[in-house]
Amino acid sequence: MKNKVVFLFSPGPFGGAEKIVLKAAKAMEIPIFLIKERRNPKPCEKFQEKLQELQIENEVFISSSRFDYKLIKELNNKIIQLNINTIHSHGMKANFINSFLKANRVATQHGKTSHTLKTRILESIEEIRLKKVQKLICVSEEMFKTTRHPHKILIENFIPELLEYKMREKNPNERLKIVFIGRLSKEKGILPLIEIATNLTNFDFHIYGQGDLEHIVRKASQTSYNIHYHGFSLEISKNLYPFHLLIIPSFREGLPLVALEALASGLPVLASQVGGLPKLLKNNLFLAEPGNTNDFIQKTKFINNQFNDLQKEIKKISESISSNYSLKNWIAKTNEVYESF
Repeated sequence: MKNKVVFLFSPGPFGGAEKIVLKAAKAMEIPIFLIKERRNPKPCEKFQEKLQELQIENEVFISSSRFDYKLIKELNNKIIQLNINTIHSHGMKANFINSFLKANRVATQHGKTSHTLKTRILESIEEIRLKKVQKLICVSEEMFKTTRHPHKILIENFIPELLEYKMREKNPNERLKIVFIGRLSKEKGILPLIEIATNLTNFDFHIYGQGDLEHIVRKASQTSYNIHYHGFSLEISKNLYPFHLLIIPSFREGLPLVALEALASGLPVLASQVGGLPKLLKNNLFLAEPGNTNDFIQKTKFINNQFNDLQKEIKKISESISSNYSLKNWIAKTNEVYESF
């Protein structure tokens, strides 16, 4: 590995952070140190398959526990052996391990979930250890404002899958096709989503993802004819054109990549007023109070009734997204961080 910068990453189920790391590593020709959890190796193995397809240099390190001294020692030996200057970690596990490494330490927080007590405890521990990281990258203005770190930097996510813009049209008698893409967990607003869908029986809801609340989504799809559960799909973000609206009813977010991808392709988004979403969507027509199902229901009805008239506003947002959230801009800002040491 000739690069002086290496990414450190512990992959989970394939999502936004995984897309960012893959695209960035390929574009910048940065190798990746992968942390493979002994208790759950499949996410790492799936991610490594993607790395091999893209011919991205990588090396796997086994982790047996949350605080794995052996893993830290192995990584530090590899850093010395390869004369690596900077480790750029992505995500909670990698950021925690990075805080113990003997190199310039950069960490990116892709968002906080806090969907279980265990996760909240781990996030609290991560926040303490992040003080040992020299540069902390926040992916949304909201995260930047609320994160306590002496050397925090705002670098918003780029669009990893830039789809061609296409203006949507809907016939007055056509059923509105709404799509949700994400983890099926409490903080993603799955319970309000099901309530919204059961109150809007004239609209079709298509749900993609996996998670702790999958059983609830499956049951809803079996009892409600307008709720369609499709499981997990790697390709869905590349096939957004059949839908009329993306819904993001989350209680917490950073800057969701699915929102960037959807808007760039011309797909309207109705989302909670959390994280970087208000800045992204700008117009209150496309923003609702988190957990307020009535607010989401009323705004969904309005979007349906005014769908064709809203296309000019969607196009304006799409053009702004495509120019401001480019990979080129992200690389330039990230290189500035590396060069600042």
